[in-house]
Amino acid sequence: MVRCQETYAHQSLRVFPKDLNIYHTLFGGKILSEVDTTCSISVARFCHQKAFTISIDHMEFKNPALLDQVMTITSFVSGVGNRSIETFASIQGEDLITRETFPMGSCFMTYALAKDVQVSLPILEPETEFEKQICHGYDERRAFSKAYRHHVQSLSI
Repeated sequence: MVRCQETYAHQSLRVFPKDLNIYHTLFGGKILSEVDTTCSISVARFCHQKAFTISIDHMEFKNPALLDQVMTITSFVSGVGNRSIETFASIQGEDLITRETFPMGSCFMTYALAKDVQVSLPILEPETEFEKQICHGYDERRAFSKAYRHHVQSLSI
């Protein structure tokens, strides 16, 4: 059994000019890349195996970050299947001058173990009310993601 708290990962990054889009806010692709990096640490802490990203299940952008602000990502494992591991990430912004913090967004991502890896994944144990709330919705999110993947595979793209 692994407690959610044992999978927490944190990363803070300052927004530099090279990170901005044409609207002078932090580029969404940069946010996704850093969320993936942080969540991958949570996955490794959970299963101690190599895993790869299979989907960004939901990404919600709430508020943009600007030049010289800070983006902090906090992630943890939020659900476990047979070979898949879901993570949740909360993204917060901070203005270093005013010290004001603000929500930037949240994200669910799913990772999978390589097919040649033979391991039984441990049971996940949420402890805080927030962890329980996030983990509680895993089965429903997993069913929705599977149905969506089947739908996309049926399209002739």
